[in-house]
Amino acid sequence: MRVSALVSTLIVALMFFTILGAITFTLHGISNSTYWWGGSSNDYGYAIAADVFGDIVIAGTTYSFGINAPTSSNAFIAKIDGTTGSILWSIWFGGSGEDTVNDIVTDGYGNIYVIGNTTSYSNGGWDGYILKIDTNGQVLWSRHWGSGYDESAEAVTIDNTDNVYVTGYVKGPTLYGNDIYVFKTDSDGNVLWSKLYRTGANEVIYDIVFSNGILYAVGYREYQQSSTRCIILKLFSNGTVSENKYVGGHSEVGKGIALDSNGNIYVIGSSTYYTSALSDIIVFKISSTSALEWFISLDYSLNNDFGESIVVDGSGNIYVVGYGVSSQGNSDIIIVKIGNAGNVEWFRTWSSSGVDKGFDIDLLNDNVLTLGFSNNLAGTVEYPSFETGSHQPSVNEEEPFTIATGYGLETIQVTKGTNWDTISEEELELLGFNAVLLSLGGTGEPKPIPEFSLLTLIIVMLVIILMMSANSLR
Repeated sequence: MRVSALVSTLIVALMFFTILGAITFTLHGISNSTYWWGGSSNDYGYAIAADVFGDIVIAGTTYSFGINAPTSSNAFIAKIDGTTGSILWSIWFGGSGEDTVNDIVTDGYGNIYVIGNTTSYSNGGWDGYILKIDTNGQVLWSRHWGSGYDESAEAVTIDNTDNVYVTGYVKGPTLYGNDIYVFKTDSDGNVLWSKLYRTGANEVIYDIVFSNGILYAVGYREYQQSSTRCIILKLFSNGTVSENKYVGGHSEVGKGIALDSNGNIYVIGSSTYYTSALSDIIVFKISSTSALEWFISLDYSLNNDFGESIVVDGSGNIYVVGYGVSSQGNSDIIIVKIGNAGNVEWFRTWSSSGVDKGFDIDLLNDNVLTLGFSNNLAGTVEYPSFETGSHQPSVNEEEPFTIATGYGLETIQVTKGTNWDTISEEELELLGFNAVLLSLGGTGEPKPIPEFSLLTLIIVMLVIILMMSANSLR
């Protein structure tokens, strides 16, 4: 009996050192809480999402891999193990022209929907595209849409039955400027409806989310000699307009939107009105009854700052990402946690001597994850000073839209390849841009992606060994 227990103890010990060695390998190329993806040319991270399995998907644009690289861009997607930080798979896709990524979303099965822009499969100029990719990185279907004008695909979301909604804008059909489009497909890529929304002015939508049968979209409308105001558009699931509001009227642009469990709306964007003639980040909350709860501006280094993406946790805390021009003249990534009452709980930057920009944000367990790019590997998390202001702009009815039939979708065959099985600093473009993923804890401190630290694993395994050893002595 004691011999059997001793053998079991030795087996557990062997497993422990095997796991220890494996973890050491999978963390190769990872420095603290900063993770890099890149190759021999420029690479840019634009979208990040945690999936239902607790893994992380990132996407962006690469000039290092794919067709005609480095002279033309291709899209990339990588999936990361959410408990080790190691790469599960990484692919590029594209065609003979330019291909970029703007947004991703994952469904309840771990499938990934990717949208962006392409000249490889276009009807003239830039067209939009959407791909559905399974959890192992295989393309399930791909579509594109367009006209003789330039289309920009900006955001994608899904509902609780995995119908897909895509939004963006088309440049030039009206005399003044851009029109908004939204379309809905089923999970197999079949179009259920497709609509154009126009007023004759210049309108852009940048982000969209779905909650309780309603689509919420945010962007801006240009009016009165190039002044802008943030628009918030609510659509029923059949594409008809539920509500059409604007906030302010003082050069506001909405870039990201999120909802909490009570139906309150949170928006991030930028404005040049509230602090100075320079751009500040703006964040505001609108109640489920469309009343403004609070509105704050954030200013870093008294220079131009831009808000890009927003997410809300289960307790109603808000996390935002963007970038701002530092006092040295380069840009830094900005990450901020805001309480549900609009109070800033912490303000962080990731700063190097180069150009650093953050574009998307998501949450995984207690980790705050952001994705962007930088051309300097020596950045660090900083705790800078900042200025904040509280404001009370009005919420008003926007001009009604004229709704027209939108785009049909055409099937395309994309070329796909694999890349980035492992990443080390030697493989990165030291003089160019690389995609960078940052991971912070709930209090804003740098925190590696793995849910369980190496120290925790060592303690757990040692406890198991000691318990089995004690049993062998009985």
